[in-house]
Amino acid sequence: MKRITAIIIASLMLVAAVSSCGFSPQTALDPKITITSSDAADAAAWLDERLDAIPDRVVIGTDAAAYGVDVSALEDDGYIIRNLGGEVALLARTPDGLDRAARRYAKTVESGAAIADETYHEGYRVKRLTIAGNDISEYAIVRVTADDPCVTTAANELATYIEKSCGAVLPVCVEADFAACKRAHKIAISSGDESLGDEGFSLSIDE
Repeated sequence: MKRITAIIIASLMLVAAVSSCGFSPQTALDPKITITSSDAADAAAWLDERLDAIPDRVVIGTDAAAYGVDVSALEDDGYIIRNLGGEVALLARTPDGLDRAARRYAKTVESGAAIADETYHEGYRVKRLTIAGNDISEYAIVRVTADDPCVTTAANELATYIEKSCGAVLPVCVEADFAACKRAHKIAISSGDESLGDEGFSLSIDE
């Protein structure tokens, strides 16, 4: 009986020894890398392995509260990079976004370029934009003063910012082409009021 017990104990010790030989603990991250959430571990490990030298203190994570950043509007692969002067924050809503942020940061470091603030694949900030109860998508932007470059610039800028804010793409046209835009309402931009100055314009919205 004692012999059987000794064999069992020896076997268990052998199994333990083999298991310990096959186990390789995760290598500690570069002390310059800090993760703010457990789902950032893979992106942090990739970054640590990719770069021989990390020039900044790097913070990676989906928990961005300490930086006053809201990542909830980001798409699944979206990310935010913030250069805080000596510290770079790589923030995202998902691990996929963190992976992309880490790759973007590594690519910039390897190129020797300065780390710039960047937001990638941010969702629309405004869910729905209406004017007098009408959805913004029902409008076209009309350049009343068609030959004025200031009005053209203003119209194009307005269309760009509306698209960025809520996703609606408003056509920009002149008065004669408004019907072809197939929109029920118009946002009219014109110039000619000398009180507005050389770069001034006026904007009106019909009902």
